[in-house]
Amino acid sequence: MRCVAVAEVLDQLGFSTTFVGATSGIGWLEKRIDAIPKADRVSSEKEFTIRKGKDILLLDSYELNPNSEFFCDTSWFARAAFVDSSTPTYLADIYIHPGPNFGWRLPQEASEACVLQGNNYIPIRKSISELNYEYQSTLPKNVVTVVAGGTDPTNFIGGIIPVLSALHEDFEAHVFTSSENLSITDSRFVKHSLNEDLETSLVDSNIVITTGGTTSWEIACLGIPMGIAEAVENQKPNYLFFTENNLAIGIGSYSNNLKRWKFDSDKVKELLSTRNLQSQMIQNQLALQIRKGSENIASDLIKELIRISRMRCHEVE
Repeated sequence: MRCVAVAEVLDQLGFSTTFVGATSGIGWLEKRIDAIPKADRVSSEKEFTIRKGKDILLLDSYELNPNSEFFCDTSWFARAAFVDSSTPTYLADIYIHPGPNFGWRLPQEASEACVLQGNNYIPIRKSISELNYEYQSTLPKNVVTVVAGGTDPTNFIGGIIPVLSALHEDFEAHVFTSSENLSITDSRFVKHSLNEDLETSLVDSNIVITTGGTTSWEIACLGIPMGIAEAVENQKPNYLFFTENNLAIGIGSYSNNLKRWKFDSDKVKELLSTRNLQSQMIQNQLALQIRKGSENIASDLIKELIRISRMRCHEVE
C-alpha cells in the first residue's frame, strides 16, 4: 500500500515503476497497481532484470533477506527502504520511516545514509488524499465503514462484526472484506468486496473501524472518528500513538498466542455514541496535516538521488 502511494506520485513526475512480488489472488491490489499508467508488476525477483545504474529499489518488506542476491545486487543505482522497529536491518542509501520513531535505529554501517522520517513522510494514496471529506454530525444514524486494510490474516472483520451486532445502536455499517464466505444476517450491515469503492464509503461515513496499519493513517488524514485495533505486533506503536494522543479510540487487540481477538465492546459503544469524543478526534487528526506525505517522499527521494548522482560524478572526476 505504501509503495502504491509513492508510485502514484512518481508516475505523475514521469517515472515508471515495477512492483515485484506475489499479488496473485489479491484482486484489489492488482487493480490499484494496474491503475497507475506507467506501472507494471512481476511475481518474483527472478522475473525482474535490473538495468545497471538506472533502476532504484524501493523496498517495503519484513521478510526479504537483507543478504539476498536481489537486495545486494550492485546493479542498483540506489536502494531505499521503508523501515520501522520491526524491519530487518537493510543496508540502504535512503531510509523512509513514516510517522513518529518508536525505536528504529539507523544501522551503524549506513551512518551516511539519508533518512526521511516523521509525520511529513506518511504515504497516503492519491484516491484518499484528494477526497473532499466533511464530517456530518447531523446524520439520523451513524454510518460506519469497517475495513481491515489488506488481506486480513487475523480475521479482524469476522471478529468485530459480532461485537457491533450485539450493540443496540442504530447504525449502518459498510464492511469491506476479501472473504467470500463471510455471512452477515444483521440488516444493519452491508458487505463489500475490497475491489469496490472504499473511497465512496468513507465520504458517506462519520465513523471508521479499522486496524493499526497504513489504513489508519489514511483515515487520520481525512479527519474521521476512528476505532482502532492492534492486529499484528508491528502495529502496536501506531496503536499506542493513536490512542494516547486521542486520534482514535482503542477497541481491541489480537492475541497471537491464543489466535483470537479480544474486543472491548464498551469502547466500541463509546465510539458510536459520544459526539464530544468524535469531535476531539477530528481536530487532533486534522492537526497532523499528513495529506502530502506521498508527495514529500517522492520529492525528497528524487533530491537525494540527484545528490548521490552528483557525488558519484565528482568521485569519478
